[in-house]
Amino acid sequence: MAVNHRVAGSSPAQGAIFLSRNNNKYRSQLITYNKESGFKIMQLKRILSIVMVLTLLVAFPVIAQDEEVTTDQVTTDASIEGEEVLEEEQQPEIAAVVNGEQITRQTIEQFSNIQNLIMSLYQQYQEFTMVLLRTEAGNNVIDEYQKLKLDQLINQILLAQEAVKKGITLSDEEIDQVINNQISSMKEQYDIDDAQFEQTIKDQGFESVEAYKAEFYNNYKDSLVFTIPLANKMSNQIIQEIEITDQEIEQYYKENKANYELPEQVKTSHILLEDRETAEEVMEKLKNGGDFTELAKEYSTASSAEKGGDIGYISKDQNLAKEFKDAVFALEAGKTSPIVETKYGFHIIKVFDKKEAGIRALKEVRNQIEDQLKYEKGQSEVDKFVKKLREEAEIEKKL
Repeated sequence: MAVNHRVAGSSPAQGAIFLSRNNNKYRSQLITYNKESGFKIMQLKRILSIVMVLTLLVAFPVIAQDEEVTTDQVTTDASIEGEEVLEEEQQPEIAAVVNGEQITRQTIEQFSNIQNLIMSLYQQYQEFTMVLLRTEAGNNVIDEYQKLKLDQLINQILLAQEAVKKGITLSDEEIDQVINNQISSMKEQYDIDDAQFEQTIKDQGFESVEAYKAEFYNNYKDSLVFTIPLANKMSNQIIQEIEITDQEIEQYYKENKANYELPEQVKTSHILLEDRETAEEVMEKLKNGGDFTELAKEYSTASSAEKGGDIGYISKDQNLAKEFKDAVFALEAGKTSPIVETKYGFHIIKVFDKKEAGIRALKEVRNQIEDQLKYEKGQSEVDKFVKKLREEAEIEKKL
């Protein structure tokens, strides 16, 4: 895995990857801006000018603070500067080297999700964001955040490297899932459906979605888009090897019984009618031996009608009309209420079962507790494992 990590986001926030064909050469086009590569514009439209403004400010924070810079001016400057950087074909700046693997600054910016964070912040707190971007102190905060994310990324790369040493790989199904996630992210990010996506890749020269997926994997198999899932698989294996004893489960249950308290619950069904006249008609049919479930299917206007009025178990803390809850909890199991009026209409309610308040039995929550303890204990073991890997690794950080 001695590779130069390329930017490869795995979520909408990190940026979807799109492949295109140009003179029989494949290239990736990412919507991103950084000091090394400038703007790379994906062929899928919808680039907001604010992206250009903010990302320019991230890359060039030292703007004359005593001058007023308008959005139009900055956007125009961004376009010019972006074109100049693209023409220069600068070499990517290296942020770190981990056992021979290079991590570029561009990769860190993508992994840290800094652009989307700044955009989200700008939408809510514009003045604060401008201070953050245009002052030395603000830029120091951004730098420290990226250093934190660099350390996290180094941990991920070390785990992935160890997975390779141990012969752990992503299965075909896992690889396909990673690619599907990327495709879903791209569709969501650019608001296109399946048909539009398929047409877009055909326009780029791909015969099918499967052909696109195959080329995607060939281009990005050594990038973060697959490194992170591999690292997660290594972590999960460590966690799965953790053994939790019955004594630990029982002890946790005793110390955390409050987490398993159950309120009084009632299993109920109802028939909702729009007017009292219809409600009285249905009530008469019930008194004459009519089946509650069938009458609910025939008459009820509630969404539960197709289930015979069944709304499952409810408790007093649920957000339901007070008149409805009062009627439900006053009924005995097997009994039907008189007509109950709420702001939603007229209800006829039947209670089928009642559960008293109490604490869930250990046998009901044993698996849940075991999984939780395994995760907590496993995370501690993963941290120890990564610490050991870091001690043994050759790591050179340049940020």
